[in-house]
Amino acid sequence: MSAETATTPSNNKLYVGNIEYSTTKEELKELFKDYSIESIQIPTRSPRTKNGKRGTPKSKGYVFITFAPEVKDLDSIIKKFTDYEFKDRKIYL
Repeated sequence: MSAETATTPSNNKLYVGNIEYSTTKEELKELFKDYSIESIQIPTRSPRTKNGKRGTPKSKGYVFITFAPEVKDLDSIIKKFTDYEFKDRKIYL
């Protein structure tokens, strides 16, 4: 492994927007099953209830998927899922 390779950060993370709020990590793993996934992050927010306490966390409607280093061509994933409908919503990458 060269020094350049060792210090170059991995850029295998994709933003996937407009997902249905109830989408689970398992559903996303199934959707992207043809690619090795390292991690899936579903950002959430906890809205305040009427008494000012934090409520149940809810998805913000987008995720970040980090693919394994052996997944070299993210462009092919983007092309495959352009205009793709998932759970009655067109997702954006």
